Amino acid sequence: MKKIRRPSLLPVALAVSAVLLGVYSISLYLGNAASSVEAQSKQTQKYVELIKYFGGYNSKQDTLLVLANNAELRFGGGFIGSIGLISAKDGKVNSQPIQGVYSIDSDKNNQFSKYQPPHYMNTLTKILGLRDSNTQLNWPDDAERAIYYYKLNTNVKAQNAVQISPNAIDALLEKLGPVYLKKYDKTISHQNFRDSVQLEVESGIDKQNKLDPKSGILGDLSNELFARLVQKDLSELSQYIPLLEKLVSEKQLLVYSSDSHIQQLISSLGASGELKRTDDNYFMYAEANIVANKDSPYIKNSIDMQQTINLDGSSTIQTTINSLLDTDYKYEYVDPNINKKLWLVGDDISYIKVLLPPNAKISSINAEKNQKKIELEEVESGNSEGKYVVGFLRRLKPHDSQKVSLVYTVPTHYVLSNNMVINSVVQKQPGGWPYDFRYALVMPDKDFKLKAASVSPVERLVGSVNTVVYNDRVNTDKILSFIYDKK
Repeated sequence: MKKIRRPSLLPVALAVSAVLLGVYSISLYLGNAASSVEAQSKQTQKYVELIKYFGGYNSKQDTLLVLANNAELRFGGGFIGSIGLISAKDGKVNSQPIQGVYSIDSDKNNQFSKYQPPHYMNTLTKILGLRDSNTQLNWPDDAERAIYYYKLNTNVKAQNAVQISPNAIDALLEKLGPVYLKKYDKTISHQNFRDSVQLEVESGIDKQNKLDPKSGILGDLSNELFARLVQKDLSELSQYIPLLEKLVSEKQLLVYSSDSHIQQLISSLGASGELKRTDDNYFMYAEANIVANKDSPYIKNSIDMQQTINLDGSSTIQTTINSLLDTDYKYEYVDPNINKKLWLVGDDISYIKVLLPPNAKISSINAEKNQKKIELEEVESGNSEGKYVVGFLRRLKPHDSQKVSLVYTVPTHYVLSNNMVINSVVQKQPGGWPYDFRYALVMPDKDFKLKAASVSPVERLVGSVNTVVYNDRVNTDKILSFIYDKK
């Protein structure tokens, strides 16, 4: 069986790395060498154009740096806890220190916002602000909202936005080594980063002193890491290309520009976090933590999808979503503001969205919790964000499990002939966590023979002559393509 070859993405440019991690110094070097680089390839020209744009060689550029905590996952990547601003003109950079969102966000200003909180966030907030603006699954929409709220509260209009998750900070710690923060008398490493920083944020000295904790330890740590990067020369920075490419492909690092041409370049490099448009089968699983704790990394999801091609060319799909809160209660602390004991990791309340092709038709939705049938809460369905969206509320205590099964048909009708092509697009949520994925494709009869596939290994289901199965770990977007011949 042949595997369909797709062109691999080139590494995200050093130019973009300048924006992503505040390392604008490389723009100065590469901007001067642009003429020699441009001759190498058309793809490289994209990178050079981005260098010139974000380096402010044509006009001054202000780029909002957004740190979104995916331990408290939201549809657009995570709760926005910290913000930075990077300004560049003619390759010269002024980078403001990263500060906590609460030192910027003001409900007094946000009450005049043109945006309203989605219904599932009513228990969290009545007024949407910068911190909670990550509500859309099409990330460019979230970026525009973050820029809007930043201007509403600071009167500074950024042209661009870059979002990174703690996964990026964690990866930098692994590569750059531990950081000692004298103010907190803590050494933060790759091994202890998440728990040490988050416990300090929730109950540490900044909160005890009524200071914004996210302007404290996380800002100090991020600023130290970025300062180390700036000190490196160009040859050393080139070693970070594979890391940047990985973070982009996993949607832990996203880029947006209000310039439509530049945004097209960002999209072509896979760094835009936008929803893909397709006429074929489409699937995205996404969740938003609305209890405001740090459960998201401990939710273990697995998804089983079976697509059956019927004799009339229609397609019926059964998808089962299995979720497990795989932890005990963890990290008890006392919130000094309310003098109450809380768990950093505890009960999960999340709103779930499943995105399907537009105009999909749902036949049934069934749910079980701890192997007992339940009725899902706050179920919604209909066309939204260019997709058909099914939404529902999920509640899990530690070690609880839940299974939700959907049966639906999609609008695509296949022509049952030689060289029949069946495509499925599986997109990962911005900032989301990986999950196990099993896909089974059932053909209408045994006369169809699989000729090629874009993924491997694809195995024939034991005991079946017309079903093939593919197992994967979804941590990036996937395109599943299968070509069949008819005997």
